[in-house]
Amino acid sequence: MFLVYNCLNDFVAGALSDSAQLEGIAASIPTSTQADQRVSFQTIQKHLRAVSHGGPLFCGAFLLFWFPWTEHVALQLAVALIAYDGLLSYMDVNHSALLVDLAPTEADRARYVQANAIFSAIGSVSVFVSFVLWDPEDIRQFQLMCVVMATLCAAGFVLC
Repeated sequence: MFLVYNCLNDFVAGALSDSAQLEGIAASIPTSTQADQRVSFQTIQKHLRAVSHGGPLFCGAFLLFWFPWTEHVALQLAVALIAYDGLLSYMDVNHSALLVDLAPTEADRARYVQANAIFSAIGSVSVFVSFVLWDPEDIRQFQLMCVVMATLCAAGFVLC
């Protein structure tokens, strides 16, 4: 069931991103032969808004896994998984489009992707911290770390 949902939500996230880009905006996507053409400012703004508005929701969806809000564990897992995966697809499509929109040349694009990989690796340090804080008998420290991470990330999405 989740496989079908995942296939559909990836398609819907792409369609939402494309429809936001195509609403009367004549955008020129640069290619290696047309490096002097730029994507319109409105297109970049729409992708930035999608990331800055979707980011805090994505952080909230992350927290749905770690705090019990119903007695039905299966329901909580299903809702959290659908919310998290849907927002992950939405954020990923818009973030990837933004990287392409901002890079006028292939060299710039490679530099942006490299910086993205470096900062993603730095962000992955939280995985190791979570191993240190994980205690199956008392997950309050782990939950606190999740709230701190989600809050910092949400603030980053809104402020940056």
